[in-house]
Amino acid sequence: MQKWSLCRAGALCFHCWDDGAVVFDRFSGDTHHVGPLAIELLLSLERIPEMSLQALLDDFDDVFSDSQNGLTVIKEALLQLEALGLVKRIPV
Repeated sequence: MQKWSLCRAGALCFHCWDDGAVVFDRFSGDTHHVGPLAIELLLSLERIPEMSLQALLDDFDDVFSDSQNGLTVIKEALLQLEALGLVKRIPV
């Protein structure tokens, strides 16, 4: 099983609205516009530095009624955040 974490702890600054947020990466100097799920995933990973997909899904148990669909949605969001250089996979 693999876990996910932020690429650089403490490097992200957030400004949130109801429908999304901007994330500034102090390390790279990049700013990204992300949706509500992405910001919640980043905040979860900031709170707990290494989390599995299942642990992240458990954080969102009130959002997803179908756990298989929830895992798919969360994984897709993490892959997008990984492409932006905000999160990384940690092999276990």
